[in-house]
Amino acid sequence: MTTDTRQPIRVLMLEDSADDAELIVREMRRAGFEPDWRRVDTEAAFLEALEIACDVILADYALPRFDGLRALDEVRARGLDTPFLIVSGTMGEENAVEAIHRGATDYVMKDRLARLGSSLRRALKERRLRDERRRAETALHDSERRFRLLVEASPSVVLMVAADGRISFANQRVESMFGYAPHELIGRPVDDLLPHAARTAHAAHRSAYASHPTVRPMGRGHDLTALRKDGTRITVEVGLAPLEVDGRPYVMATVTDTTARLTAEAALRASEARKAAIFESALDALVTVDAAGVVVEWNRAAERVFGYAAADTIGMDMAVLVIPERLRDAHRRGMARYLVSGSGPVLDAPRTVTAARRSGEEFPAEIYISAIQADPPLFTAFVRDVTERERAQEAVKRLAAFPEVNPNPVLELTADGTLTYCNAAAVALAHDLGLPDAVSMLPKNASSIADDCLASGQERLRVQLRFGRRVISWAFYPIKDRSVVHGYAADITERLTLEDQLRQSQKLEAIGQLAGGVAHDFNNLLSVMLMQAEVAAATEHLPSDALEGLREIQACAERGAELTRQLLLFSRRQVMQPRELDLNDVVTGLAKMLQRIIGEDVRLELHLSHAPLVTRADAGMLDQVLLNLSVNARDAMPDGGRLVVETFAHTSDASAERPNPDAPAGPYVGLRVTDAGCGIPADVLPRIFEPFFTTKEAGKGTGLGLATVFGIVRQHVGWVNVTSEVGRGTTFEVLLPALVQRAVADDDDAPREVHGGHETLLVVEDERSVRTIVRSLLERRGYTVIEAASGVEALAAWNECGARVALVLTDLVMPDGVGGQELARRLRLATPGLRVVYTSGYSPDIAGRELTLARGERFLQKPFAAPMLLDAVRQALDERLESDSGVRRPAVAVTTPD
Repeated sequence: MTTDTRQPIRVLMLEDSADDAELIVREMRRAGFEPDWRRVDTEAAFLEALEIACDVILADYALPRFDGLRALDEVRARGLDTPFLIVSGTMGEENAVEAIHRGATDYVMKDRLARLGSSLRRALKERRLRDERRRAETALHDSERRFRLLVEASPSVVLMVAADGRISFANQRVESMFGYAPHELIGRPVDDLLPHAARTAHAAHRSAYASHPTVRPMGRGHDLTALRKDGTRITVEVGLAPLEVDGRPYVMATVTDTTARLTAEAALRASEARKAAIFESALDALVTVDAAGVVVEWNRAAERVFGYAAADTIGMDMAVLVIPERLRDAHRRGMARYLVSGSGPVLDAPRTVTAARRSGEEFPAEIYISAIQADPPLFTAFVRDVTERERAQEAVKRLAAFPEVNPNPVLELTADGTLTYCNAAAVALAHDLGLPDAVSMLPKNASSIADDCLASGQERLRVQLRFGRRVISWAFYPIKDRSVVHGYAADITERLTLEDQLRQSQKLEAIGQLAGGVAHDFNNLLSVMLMQAEVAAATEHLPSDALEGLREIQACAERGAELTRQLLLFSRRQVMQPRELDLNDVVTGLAKMLQRIIGEDVRLELHLSHAPLVTRADAGMLDQVLLNLSVNARDAMPDGGRLVVETFAHTSDASAERPNPDAPAGPYVGLRVTDAGCGIPADVLPRIFEPFFTTKEAGKGTGLGLATVFGIVRQHVGWVNVTSEVGRGTTFEVLLPALVQRAVADDDDAPREVHGGHETLLVVEDERSVRTIVRSLLERRGYTVIEAASGVEALAAWNECGARVALVLTDLVMPDGVGGQELARRLRLATPGLRVVYTSGYSPDIAGRELTLARGERFLQKPFAAPMLLDAVRQALDERLESDSGVRRPAVAVTTPD
């Protein structure tokens, strides 16, 4: 074989013997190859050589510090498809098989190098075939991708349906048209997209089309009623094409939504019908003529006015029919100037002419000509008998006094929406709304409303328009005998405001009921948590870390109790519970929550008094005051800003002016909230504390935030000062009476050991977990406990062992129709001296419907801790012992809700 015919080949050779390498190269040349070869004999050199492309790798099986199998693993690990031949003089058959399994293309023994040429040719051919197959697969993939992009870009839905009627492909457009994501339809019958009544006929047609694609001509669509995922129906046009994939027949369906087109066509037909109806029902004579003045249409009013039947006028010269003979030539010359092609009115003002009836009677008439867009151009002449109009005008004059003195706006519109009359009240309302004239108050579609009213003979009511904060309601009534529509307007702003306030009140009441219910259930859970944690904490030899965890549980439960108290406060289901507190503590305790509420773009700064600011107040209510003022400040700074919260001391003498006349002179503690917002206009400032008053747009505020602040501060015998400047910000100052001398805690507030007893107690509680822990706590202190899950069960238990019961501990709100108060009333009829302790997750005024405690009755608010429960029970029992023994001891005060 000559050198000219040798096949060039790039060879990487892993071989430690230079002589063997020369033999291998000589054999390759003898086999018809011209190798461009490089020999390496170390791992580092081999890995470096892999960076250069080559056609084949020849590797000795065993080298002193490297071997062919490791080289093979490295090549395949890199994802290279280069043919790899093992050329060795020492490799056994098992090693050769292992090399092939690990990815070697072939192996050649050095004593049989004559096989090298054929092995190389086969390896190179296999690689060429693999490359060609990959290129073909890539081309196929690109073709499929282009096809998919084309299908996905189609404005129509494209479906591929198998012979069994199941969908095998759907493009993305199917989701916007049918509401299904493409993957939801794969495998589903195409009949799922059709109403049930159409599925049988569609299945038969599909079967016929699959067998004979000429059933429907290709390229022509047909309309179907299709079914969206939500059940609504749409009209679609479907194009069908046969398709064969992998030898199996399919039908490709192209679906276009024609609902809008059909709706538009129906609307056009309806519009034409309305126009025809208006033409025929018009009170004025309407005559359509061409550019030469020849009659094309003649309505019923023209028949009545001129005495000619429509059939007798078509094709006649209009001048011959309606103008006296002596005036026809002059009329034709005058009208010729107006009958020109174009659009809009060609005689843009009524022209008075002398007309004639078929009988020859002459009468004055007004004519108005309007062009109709048509080819050739047509014109409609509106002819009105002035005699009839004068009679109508006389009637209008007689009635004119009524709309003129009507305090409500009254307007009159023609069929095309032209304003022909408005009274003084309409003009005054328009000016009050800041509008130039009464026309500006009309809806934009006033002409369509007038047209519809006259065509249907039905009034159109409650058409509402908003002008700033004002709402105007229109009512339109057709006056068919005059082809006009009367419009009556009313300012309903105040009514809508009252309705909105009612809805807001109802909404807040509903939220309050929900909050009260949540707080009730949550209080039951917190009671169990508090008491179980205390029981567990009392266990002897408890590890310190476990005891610390229980204390943390108790602390969290107590914070949860404070949260439920705030929920009840928000829902107006919590009476005010004032206590001594430091205003500085209120602010610092709420600071983290404030920062989360006002957002990151508002910088919160706290400037607190160095001295304690002690007052007697409800902590939850003060939290609500600070929250409402902070949220109000945040809304005044939509682009962010600086919010400063300060506490300070203040002294008011007897001569100082105080907005709250009930507030006494003396020391006060103050809370100041300052923002850098938009400020409050001077005309708005006097109204900011009014309930439901808000300057925010609809849906952005209830108008109750500042009203709530004002009510809480007044309830605490304080007052609120407000200063504001537009564009500079607003400052709210809240002043509350200071507590100069703090009360000394009495013995009841000091920690003390609560003793148990031996008495029998009846515990009535519908919540099982609460009932279980209460029983456990009481029995640990020596009491005998009888349980009941409802008032009905309690009455049954009383009948069995009521003589032994010394005290009843009962929830106020229970199922079965017998609540705590009713249960206590029935039991005390039998045992008048029976002691009762009521409990509830609600506040007493809601749970007990303004609960009033009689002698021997107590109320214990959930959630309560174990000492509170044991103390309440013991004090109630001890009070019974005092009355029985006749010993007079100081009665324990019972706090009842106002």
